[in-house]
Amino acid sequence: MKIKENIGIFIFTAVIGGVLIIGSLMNIGLVQKPIERLGDSTIDFSQFVDEIKSAYVSDFSNKECFINLNGLFARITGRHVYNEVSVLENGMLDYETLKELDMTAFANSVIQFDAFLKENGIAFLYAQVPNKSDLQDTLVREGIDNYGNRNANELIGLLEKTDTEILDLRQSISATPELVEKYFYNTDHHWNTHGAFVAFGELLQYLNEMFPAENIDLSLADASNWSTEVYEDWFLGSRGKRVGIYFGGVDDLTIYMPNFETDMSFYVPKHREYYSGSFADAVIREKFLDAPDYFNENPYCAYIGGDYPLVHHRNELVENDLKVLIIKDSFSLPLQSFLSTAVKELDVLDPRYYTESTISEYVAVSQPDIVIMLINPSVLESSAYYHFGIPKEEEGIHKTERTEISYFAK
Repeated sequence: MKIKENIGIFIFTAVIGGVLIIGSLMNIGLVQKPIERLGDSTIDFSQFVDEIKSAYVSDFSNKECFINLNGLFARITGRHVYNEVSVLENGMLDYETLKELDMTAFANSVIQFDAFLKENGIAFLYAQVPNKSDLQDTLVREGIDNYGNRNANELIGLLEKTDTEILDLRQSISATPELVEKYFYNTDHHWNTHGAFVAFGELLQYLNEMFPAENIDLSLADASNWSTEVYEDWFLGSRGKRVGIYFGGVDDLTIYMPNFETDMSFYVPKHREYYSGSFADAVIREKFLDAPDYFNENPYCAYIGGDYPLVHHRNELVENDLKVLIIKDSFSLPLQSFLSTAVKELDVLDPRYYTESTISEYVAVSQPDIVIMLINPSVLESSAYYHFGIPKEEEGIHKTERTEISYFAK
């Protein structure tokens, strides 16, 4: 029986290998121009390698088929690390590695920004978004260097030595392996909409305690006031796109929609895109819900459409006057959409793409009641989140009329 199994594996491996060889030969033309450029010394060898890699990534014929076949072969042969993707102990897909970082400089930068805001009467909250692993990292396989939680722990420890307000969302979303399975996509590094909704409830509770006079409606974070629609087998996440649908499967997509009346707007200054009306009109992008397209679409972006340098949410029906500024990464897409139902004004700034001014200068323009830094451990090494452009002590903050910066207006 064992011999038959081995023969079957050998035959399957030979078939897959043959298909991959044939596919490579079919795409041999992709190397012709790089070879010619190398031959006439237009490029050096390292550039030659880069051009071939680029050609095969962007122009490889039937690329998706070969990704799927490679992923199937990797799964059958029992690989736990493949194409920069790691299989967690529960079978979910994650980064192969998150580097160990010294969080001292990052913490000092956040502490200085917090002090700057407090001096100018603006509240600050550092909200730690979870990593795709339980807090004890029991899901991380032996030999995998994933320092996401350890980096976040070090950062929080440093911030706790000051009076910086901290909300550690990991406690309710990723504390245990069971919570990770419940609140994260299988093939993507992001939390799913259930996880984002839990974070919405925690954030709303914090804002209500911080600003009791605003009378924030906590019932907006009650799941019974929202309906859900499940799109089955709809979503191949960022990790899944690297290894194909047969390596880790695909995900369902759940969309939360409010059962209560909404009247709001959403504006992207960079693209001059403006949406208004109900919650669905303002923040849901229907193109991601038309049909599944595993490799060419990202349904995670069904909320607001994707990552932008800056967006403005405005709500016409809430009774509070709270103005919130979020410094974000991609985890914020569903969360900011939920939060937009509960506050009057919500601006969301992504330091990776925002270049119109420094963050501190934007604070001077928007004059929020609170700034929330809402980021996950995978971006802690990004220098974009280290720099806030804090003015020198003698300069202080100079409040600016909104009309002075044209990108703020519709």
